[in-house]
Amino acid sequence: MHYNKKIKYARCAGWDANMWAGSLHSDFSPQVCAPYLKVMHLEEEIMSIRDELKEEYLFLQQTYEDFDNRALLIKGWAITVSLGSLALGFNPDNKDFFGPIFLFVSISSILFWVIEAKWKTFQYANAYRIRILEAYFRGDEKYQDIIPFQIYHSWFKAYSQDPPVHEYEKNNISKTPLSQTLSNAMLPLVFMPYLPITLAGLIGFAIYA
Repeated sequence: MHYNKKIKYARCAGWDANMWAGSLHSDFSPQVCAPYLKVMHLEEEIMSIRDELKEEYLFLQQTYEDFDNRALLIKGWAITVSLGSLALGFNPDNKDFFGPIFLFVSISSILFWVIEAKWKTFQYANAYRIRILEAYFRGDEKYQDIIPFQIYHSWFKAYSQDPPVHEYEKNNISKTPLSQTLSNAMLPLVFMPYLPITLAGLIGFAIYA
């Protein structure tokens, strides 16, 4: 005989001593219901953790993409300052200041370059937690017991220690925050357009100094 499980579980609540004694051989006895209730609670707990990890993943993914938008803003400011300075420098009335203006263009470009490289280091520190969450949803046994809502802890660990996520990365040399920033500065998506602007400014300074 098949019973509705919800009705079956509901009938397990509020048992007194007489009901216990009278139902020892019944399908509705607490001894029968308890294992089902325990499994249901465990399943609900697992689903709750999974939902929380899903929310954390979606938040981190959005945050990671927002970093790219800010990086483009930094590039935009660098180009605006550089072009504005060059336009001012090529004004015939400022001929005596050509050298210093070209030097200013180079220095400002380098500063913007460093800012974006550091920004990328902050962004990539979020990738550590994102990769762990992806490993969890992929079913990797190593990450099936992770705790939700550990964004800052994971970010700071990745930023300060640069630990490996998977076994095949364990032989990689961990980088300090400074070495991570320098490495990121050499990425093509980072050093453009700062490197050409810096070189052009230095060449202009050498010519007009």
